[in-house]
Amino acid sequence: MFLHPQTTPEHVLYTLLNSRGAIASSLTCLQLHKRAEKIAAVLGERGHLQDGDHVALVYPPGIDLIAAFYGCLYAGCVPITVRPPHPQNIATTLPTVKMIVEVSRSVCMMTTQVICKLLRSKEALAAVDIRTWPPVIDTGTQLANAAEDF
Repeated sequence: MFLHPQTTPEHVLYTLLNSRGAIASSLTCLQLHKRAEKIAAVLGERGHLQDGDHVALVYPPGIDLIAAFYGCLYAGCVPITVRPPHPQNIATTLPTVKMIVEVSRSVCMMTTQVICKLLRSKEALAAVDIRTWPPVIDTGTQLANAAEDF
């Protein structure tokens, strides 16, 4: 749909560098296409989404965010990128995340396993009422389960 994995499967689309300027990770056209398809499938199965629904992507910058963004597009959803709450300052950063999710009218949230645990921590419960949030999909766990199905 958006990528061309058949014509340029090994073309590197994204390269992330570490603080020293060395390549930390990269993503080819085919790798991104496969991850995006898996994420779109998870959204369809777990999210029960309709075309045009908003999905909050609570990820730090990186390959996971890029794959989730394309996965939302593949699923026909509107990706809403949200900077994750800071673990050492959750009392002030989590309310901002919640506000963005609410204002964007996101019907579900996608995030990593680490951030999912942070969102369910005692500190998070003290900062905001997470029971009113849309469903949270842990893409780390869900993609691992989806990979077993493929």
